[in-house]
Amino acid sequence: MVSEVYHVSINVRDIDKSLAFYRDILGFKVWSDVETSSKEVGDWLGVPGAHSRSLMLHKEGKDSGKVELMQWFSPPLKPDAKPQRFGDIGILCVSFAVTDIEEMYKKLVENGVKVIHPPTKISEIGEKGGVGAEKLKDVYGLICFDPDGIMVELIQY
Repeated sequence: MVSEVYHVSINVRDIDKSLAFYRDILGFKVWSDVETSSKEVGDWLGVPGAHSRSLMLHKEGKDSGKVELMQWFSPPLKPDAKPQRFGDIGILCVSFAVTDIEEMYKKLVENGVKVIHPPTKISEIGEKGGVGAEKLKDVYGLICFDPDGIMVELIQY
């Protein structure tokens, strides 16, 4: 049985640029930094000749819920590769809980991060009612984008 989410991997074009977003703005810490091109790793991934750099990020005191940034040298990233959007199959966004969404919003704006809308009370947008709707009454959220255009949702509850 699954007990928790251990990590989510995000393919990025420039790992150092992405690190600046996830570490310096969102506050993650580097847990590991590994570059590998071993035959064993390629075989394990089912990608012969794989060569990548992986940065595993975490929040202090947490063993699960890590974010892995992956920059691929082989196979190379497709030049026209784009993040998923609404209506596409696959992971659409990554969502993080924050303790002060107004402060995070200010930090995002100060750092030139594209934010769709200022913090919004989730229960006041979209359809009212439905199963579990009462759980959203004190939840605030915003949507922004990381350096590769990957959708990031920040939630305060």
